[in-house]
Amino acid sequence: MIKISIDSKAIEVKLKNVPKQVAWAAMKAINQVALKIQEDQRAEMNKEFTIRKAAFMRNRIKMFRFAKTNQDEIYAEVGIDSNVKGAKLLLARFEKGGKKTNEEGHGILPGTVPIPLTGAKARPEFRKSVPVAYRLQNLGLRSVLRRKGSGAAIIGNKHTFVLPTNRGEYVLMQRGPGGRTNGPDPDISPLYLFRNNVPIPKLLKFLSQAKALAGYMLPRVFKRWLQYASRTQK
Repeated sequence: MIKISIDSKAIEVKLKNVPKQVAWAAMKAINQVALKIQEDQRAEMNKEFTIRKAAFMRNRIKMFRFAKTNQDEIYAEVGIDSNVKGAKLLLARFEKGGKKTNEEGHGILPGTVPIPLTGAKARPEFRKSVPVAYRLQNLGLRSVLRRKGSGAAIIGNKHTFVLPTNRGEYVLMQRGPGGRTNGPDPDISPLYLFRNNVPIPKLLKFLSQAKALAGYMLPRVFKRWLQYASRTQK
């Protein structure tokens, strides 16, 4: 006769901390992977775009939620914060592509999207933001009646006015010294182009890259944290 016995109390002592260790390791691994995803997405954004407000845009890709062990479901959430003052941030829309349409257009020309022209006073250099004085809200665009029989016109501060183009678009011009000299009138320079819509190309792969990174990295990181927990959490 062979008698086999197991000291169940000794096993219970060894296993009593296992659920706690697994939850703790999962929390640490998920947060580490989520922060890596955030870092990679910020790097991709900087690669694909010319960033004028680096700190502001960097903070748009944020951790909405860190994983915690006291949750029923242990998870973290990283994404794009599009809710900013003024128009909604377009960054997330570069994932699927599409068009920026008239819903985001300027009120004085409904159905249009304003584009500051690079090289003009509204945007002397592409990497720089529009100067405060040349932002549309500060130019005071308004409709006025012209002489009898001539209809209405759109004018603004700083001797600005709007002209239609033969493509169904509009251009905001500025009259006065210091404008471009390569046009028919050296005293008139363009500032903005108003279009019916602006294409939004598919430039970002945040979702697919995040899934791939999590699938590759999470099992390995979790294993390391679990091994660490089993050594330190007795």
